[in-house]
Amino acid sequence: MCPATLLPEPMTCDADGLRDIAAASAGAGFPTFSLWSFYATNNGVDTARTMFDDAGVAVRAVEAATQWTEGPEAAVADAELQLDVASAFGADLLLACTMAPTMDAARATEGFAALCERASERGVRVAIEFLPWSAVPDLATTWQLVQESGAANGGIVIDMMHWQRQPGGPNLELLRQIPGDRIPYVQVCDAAANPSDTGDYLTEALTARPAPGQGCVDIAALLGVLAEIDADPYFALEVFNAELAARGAPAMADELRRATRTVFG
Repeated sequence: MCPATLLPEPMTCDADGLRDIAAASAGAGFPTFSLWSFYATNNGVDTARTMFDDAGVAVRAVEAATQWTEGPEAAVADAELQLDVASAFGADLLLACTMAPTMDAARATEGFAALCERASERGVRVAIEFLPWSAVPDLATTWQLVQESGAANGGIVIDMMHWQRQPGGPNLELLRQIPGDRIPYVQVCDAAANPSDTGDYLTEALTARPAPGQGCVDIAALLGVLAEIDADPYFALEVFNAELAARGAPAMADELRRATRTVFG
């Protein structure tokens, strides 16, 4: 579970909220987190770790390194906090992304290589999540960055909504050509068949994602290709949905468990 998905206001999480979403996630059968790092640092890493231990939740991944497209120095400086949080929770996977609309590809590649090198010293893999509105909008761009970085611990995050909405649509043909160990993380959700009327992709992504199996993503096809390439990713729910979140974390987590079973069995 990405715990932010259980909150009506995902950009804000106090200690009470953190405790509630940890209990709700574990209670619904999701005992691991892909954790936004500021959820821990804003409430105290030791406090968060105690809450998670009490709930029976482990942290598998930490999000997110965001400055790597600016070059090696910025990449490493930005990564230190993320890697400290990962080390504190025993996570071995760091998500990287960029919100910037443009980038210098050569500098971004150097930055990602430096980020991966620093992460490797901590035993952490780094995976890029492509965002359709950003300078890294699709699987092809992401795979090129990973390949050209030369980083053995570099990989790709597939978010099912972004997978569906990437320029050109789902790219199963390219995915078949990527070694499975380069796909260490998949974010599970769905996507509406028709984009939001507002045309604001980011708002839609943070408020109106369908639960898995309730949208237009061909999840079975995606899972089939991941199996073909022998990928064994960490799967975590990231269903930002304001209507579901308004029901409260326990009810939303239970609903997501029911939806997930229809897709994964």
